[in-house]
Amino acid sequence: MAEKRYYWLKLKETFFEEMYIKALRRQPQGDSLVIAYLKMQLRTLKTNGVFTYGGFLPDSAAELALAIDEPEEIVKTTLEALIKFGVVERASNEDLLMIEMQKCIGSESSSTQRVKKMRAKSNEAALQCNEKTPQFEDTALQCNEKTLQFEDTALQCNATINKEIRDKEIRDKKKRNNKKESEKIKNNYADDVTLTQAEYNKLMSEHSKPFVDKCIEILNNYKLSKGAKYKSDYHAIRSWVIGEVQKRYPQLASQPSEQQDPEDLFKNPWTDSCG
Repeated sequence: MAEKRYYWLKLKETFFEEMYIKALRRQPQGDSLVIAYLKMQLRTLKTNGVFTYGGFLPDSAAELALAIDEPEEIVKTTLEALIKFGVVERASNEDLLMIEMQKCIGSESSSTQRVKKMRAKSNEAALQCNEKTPQFEDTALQCNEKTLQFEDTALQCNATINKEIRDKEIRDKKKRNNKKESEKIKNNYADDVTLTQAEYNKLMSEHSKPFVDKCIEILNNYKLSKGAKYKSDYHAIRSWVIGEVQKRYPQLASQPSEQQDPEDLFKNPWTDSCG
């Protein structure tokens, strides 16, 4: 089965500005002449602008008038004017050729028409998608705004946490510095003997309290009597005073016994050696 074809007449935008159309319209019943010409073109669409004379009537004009259902006088007047303008040609066998029709015929197969319909539906669906796209974009923008708000909140939280961490580090550093400074402060354990708390605690961890007190006493007496000065009394105690106390007062190396006279623990070694 042959595929069906569809035909249509394509008119130029300047159709009514053509000289032969203007000439037709200025004649009596001019609009009827133009309508007759249009119907001639439509009648010959499928034959590529050719009207074949069948010989049933005296001439092709009479047969064409019958075919397009227009008065014969109107068709004859129209054909004479169009032939004069070179728009229509009449062959010797009375066949008619619509010359301008070659430029105005459009046609397509049924399959082509189906494709066009499918494309039209596709375009319509695309338009509907485009209409929904702004809604999607609005939703996306709202999501982006919420995301930015969340990120701002997260940044603020991070800033607060970082500030708290920095403040804590500063406080801890101050505490460490204060501790170091306090460790550097020297206290008077005698008139002329100074030790830091850490130095004193170190001596107490290694010796008994009477032993440490005797070391401080001996160093104090020595400095007062000799006018000696030490950069560090702690180092002086460790360098020679401890050895001196161990030699002169061996009983102080441990805690005193119950039979020992406590007063002996505090005798001045310098006085005893001179007596």
